[in-house]
Amino acid sequence: MEKRARPLSARGGAAGRQRDAGLVRFRSSLHNTIYEVMKERPGWMETDSELDWDIFWADTGWVHDHIAHVHLLDHQRINHFPNHYELTRKDLLVKNLKRAKRNCEREARLVEAAQYDFFPATYTLPSEYNLFVEEFKRTGGIWIMKPVGRAQGRGIFLVHKLSQLAPCPGPALFLHMMSVCAYEDEALTVVSSPCSAQRV
Repeated sequence: MEKRARPLSARGGAAGRQRDAGLVRFRSSLHNTIYEVMKERPGWMETDSELDWDIFWADTGWVHDHIAHVHLLDHQRINHFPNHYELTRKDLLVKNLKRAKRNCEREARLVEAAQYDFFPATYTLPSEYNLFVEEFKRTGGIWIMKPVGRAQGRGIFLVHKLSQLAPCPGPALFLHMMSVCAYEDEALTVVSSPCSAQRV
C-alpha cells in the first residue's frame, strides 16, 4: 500500500453522508482469509475509498505509517493500534506489567499494586538469566519457555531441570530472546470455560 504525504482525515464524506443502517463498508490491505470472510458476509460491502469505511483490516505497516495522521470517526474500527507490540510481545507485556506494579508500589497504591499479582514469576532470557536461575533453584517446579517473537505455540517447551535448557548452560546459549515463566497447575475459569493457569 502506498504511503500518503498528506494527513488523512475521515471527517470528510463519511461524516457528511447518512450512514446506511445495516450496511458495513469495509476496506482491507490484505487479501487473506479475513478478507474472504468479510467479502462473503451479508450486509458487508467492500470499498476502495481512502476515508469512507466502517472497518479497515490493515497490515501493521499501514498502521505504523498512517495511523498518527488519521482521525477516526466514532463508528470506524481498525484491527491494530500504534505500538500494539507492547502488549502482544511476551517480553514487552511482562515488562509493562512489572513497571505498572512498581509505579503503584512507589506511589503507595498497594491495593492497586496487588491487582498485578495475577501472572506467574516471569523472566526474559538471556538478559534475566541469572535472576531466573536463582528463582529456579529456590522454587523448582516446571517452567515454560516461549520465544518472544513467535505465536500459535511455535517454539514452546517445558523444563524442570536447568540442564534441559542446553548442553552448555548460561546466558550465551540463547540465540533468540525467550520468555520463561513458572508453570502453574491449577485451572482457571475464564468466561465459563476451563483453561490453563499459565498466563503469560
